[in-house]
Amino acid sequence: MNVLQDRWIPVRTQENQHIRVTLPDFYAYAHEYKAIETENLFDEFSLARFLALFAHCAYEPKDESAIQQMAETGHFPMEPIHRYIDLCKSEGVTFELFDKKRPFLQAIPDDSLDTEKVLSPISKMDYIYAYGNTPIHRSPHFQEDYAFHVEDCPIKLLSQYVYSRHKAGGYETTPAGTPTFFLPNAENLFQTILFSMPPVNKDREGTKEFWRSPQAGPEEIVPRRIVPIPSLRYGMIFPCRRIVFLPPEEDGLVHRCYYQPGISAKTLADKQILWKDDFVAINCGEKEEKLFNLAYNSDNLTILNRFFSNQIQLPPCISRYAAYLKRKGIQHIPAIAYVTATNQADYLGIQKIALQLRPAIYQDENAFLFLQYIVSFVGDSFKMLNESMLTVLPYNWRIKSYLLQYREEMVGLFIKQADSFEEQSLGLDELMHRLPALYETIQKRSIETFDRAMRELNASLFNLQPIERERKKLRSKLESFRKKRLQKEGLETST
Repeated sequence: MNVLQDRWIPVRTQENQHIRVTLPDFYAYAHEYKAIETENLFDEFSLARFLALFAHCAYEPKDESAIQQMAETGHFPMEPIHRYIDLCKSEGVTFELFDKKRPFLQAIPDDSLDTEKVLSPISKMDYIYAYGNTPIHRSPHFQEDYAFHVEDCPIKLLSQYVYSRHKAGGYETTPAGTPTFFLPNAENLFQTILFSMPPVNKDREGTKEFWRSPQAGPEEIVPRRIVPIPSLRYGMIFPCRRIVFLPPEEDGLVHRCYYQPGISAKTLADKQILWKDDFVAINCGEKEEKLFNLAYNSDNLTILNRFFSNQIQLPPCISRYAAYLKRKGIQHIPAIAYVTATNQADYLGIQKIALQLRPAIYQDENAFLFLQYIVSFVGDSFKMLNESMLTVLPYNWRIKSYLLQYREEMVGLFIKQADSFEEQSLGLDELMHRLPALYETIQKRSIETFDRAMRELNASLFNLQPIERERKKLRSKLESFRKKRLQKEGLETST
């Protein structure tokens, strides 16, 4: 299989057709494609990351303005792509997936490393397959029957480099680890990949991209080799696994591969962020910066809590897209977050969350602080409401629907306040004087939710006294909490 000549990249066209295209054709017609459409989200993000890196290597944008200038053309010019492909070929890159000497996106075959001991069924590369303590069991014939279609193999390789954890005694994947990754949710794949393409950074130059430098030297993929923090090009698709495919068998499918730990980037004991990743947000805490993560299976209120726990530095790929949309007069930035659930060794799931980000809020300290107060107050009020409802009706599963409705109402209240900042910029004093009335509204909605749930779910007269007692208790807790918050924020305790 040749990634330049064979159709392997799955996309959804603007006419809503699912097709596969070659690597050069992807760039030639990216503006006509709506989305990447792989069989799972691990593959989707990993492929997008590779396409952004390949574009970076071909176009080598000198700065952010060069990327913005390319955006105005509406399509990828193909001459730089062809020049880059010719450069790779001149250095011995075959682009052949099953080349005996230099297979594309794999380690250089080496009999001393690729032994019978590490020869594995291809199912080892499937995130759906169960490993370790994962309580999922499959047929004994699963490993024997499982196989990859040839055109899926490059995508599966990329997923292993972007999303592997400690399976097979190996290392975590990218030098940034595996936090929540983001992509622009643009109107076509030209924009999505373009704004995901980082500009050239002289401070991050060094080792060439993995497919140009998989052989001997400091880039040699020896199992468990520790390497310095890599260059931008080498780190975006980082060979944390040493993988070599065996050729397709008689059925035309790939059943086996050599699979073992690859190399690992050096880290510091204090977990300082050494690798700046264009697809990752940074949580700017008071004491230290941390990689920003969303929680798997989060509702909208939980997502807001994460975004307003501290100031967030949005991923560069999102900031680039925001700059482009701002010139078009658009304030809300469509973005996608890829959120994973993991245990120590494996991935348990992945979720794609569509977001509407508002960079202007993070640039307005007054607006951010005001909205942070609202999110925090709602979060604590929800905890009190949840506790009271479960105290009265601990075994009624329908309570969840009322709590969910409450959370969505609070998200609506938040959005209404956030929208107001787009109409006019307000001073901190004026914003803070809004808080007492807003806190009272949130408190009122909490009591109303409790009353509605108790009225509709409770059919027994024997529960009336406990319900009324818990209602008074909830009102008292909410009122006390509201007064303490207003006092802490230097505002009047009466409304």
